[in-house]
Amino acid sequence: MLGEVIRVNLGVSATGFFSLSFLADGISLIFALVFSFIGVIALIYSLTYIKSYDNQREYYFMIPLIIASLIGVAFSENLILLYIFWEIAALATWRLVGFHREENIVRIADKTFLMTFLGSSFMLLGFILLYNQTGTLSITQLKGIEISNLNGILFLIFLGIIAKSACLPIHTWLAEAHPVAPSPMSAILSGVEVEVGLFAFLRLFAYTFNWSGNWILWLTVISSLIGAGAALREKDIKRIIA
Repeated sequence: MLGEVIRVNLGVSATGFFSLSFLADGISLIFALVFSFIGVIALIYSLTYIKSYDNQREYYFMIPLIIASLIGVAFSENLILLYIFWEIAALATWRLVGFHREENIVRIADKTFLMTFLGSSFMLLGFILLYNQTGTLSITQLKGIEISNLNGILFLIFLGIIAKSACLPIHTWLAEAHPVAPSPMSAILSGVEVEVGLFAFLRLFAYTFNWSGNWILWLTVISSLIGAGAALREKDIKRIIA
């Protein structure tokens, strides 16, 4: 997609299960630039927003960690490496959604982490099954390989993607996380974290496996209609954005 620019391998395991391999092509560069731009804007806004709060040191550690991790997702050529970056971002998100440390806010942060972790656990299971079928988790090596039970494996991976993107049926965490998170974090939730699910879908379903299904189209339509209906009834601007 838009052509490969560069592929870097910093060490390949003997089994092919994990390697520090990075791929920079058109789609990864576009998403990495978007993630970086939104992250910089969020940090600039944070300079005035966050100065009256405690835990500033943790805040200024977690925001760049989220952005760096999601850029890592964009450039990962190995699926386990992608999963590691994915989970690092989830942990940092958990800390920042619960930044204000009130009991109800911490509960929402815990729910956010648990729902996205549940989805990513299914995704990891899909990666493991994929490795058992092919002997590799290299995105470039998987491209064009004939895989039995591909639909079942991709369904597990898709569960992880929709959890991160807050799509039906794993969507309720986002509307709760937005109002309680610091405003710069809300921008990252909408502008970066949700979009990383779109990146993963394009990378895996379109680029690697060249796969599509009508049920995905229907799920997208239903999610859009339900989201629009919920927004019409909502007064909180952050929940409307979610």
